[in-house]
Amino acid sequence: MSERSTRAVSERSTRPARRRRAAAGAERGAAAGDQLADLHLPQPAERALRGAGYDTLAKLAAASDVELLALHGVGHTAVRRIRQHAANDPSH
Repeated sequence: MSERSTRAVSERSTRPARRRRAAAGAERGAAAGDQLADLHLPQPAERALRGAGYDTLAKLAAASDVELLALHGVGHTAVRRIRQHAANDPSH
């Protein structure tokens, strides 16, 4: 198989996965008032936070950085976004 046809096959094979991920991202943020989706965190961080019961900004703001960083999938960037969003949100 030539390089050109190999590339075309590999591009075609990834398209359905991209569509599924895009649809899942749209569904994630579709719920009105979904505070976690509003943070636009990486998916591993969002999954870890939801799994640990952090589903509101108030719960995230109450958690320490150490508690959040202990979750697999949550890194310094995610914690920084959470803290920035919490500082700018007067509702909590």
